[in-house]
Amino acid sequence: MAGDVYLGSAGAAGVYLAAGRAVSGDQGLYNGFLVAGLGWALLIADPAWHRSIGMFFLGCVAVAGLYGAATAGGRILLVQTLPAALWLA
Repeated sequence: MAGDVYLGSAGAAGVYLAAGRAVSGDQGLYNGFLVAGLGWALLIADPAWHRSIGMFFLGCVAVAGLYGAATAGGRILLVQTLPAALWLA
């Protein structure tokens, strides 16, 4: 496949990294949306909307952290889920 990275040696099956590149791109886009949402919440003057929008996006961060901890590694609970949950409390 054009643009894919192939790791392997003669006789080895090798591994295509195209899927990893797509996942990384999706993760970056997702993080961008979260930053935009939390930034938007900071700019809202109405206290009720400010809190509601902020809580929604912090909830998204917490849920993503739970998913990441289950699929990628438990350390995500400490660096992503715990701070979001503390702000939500």
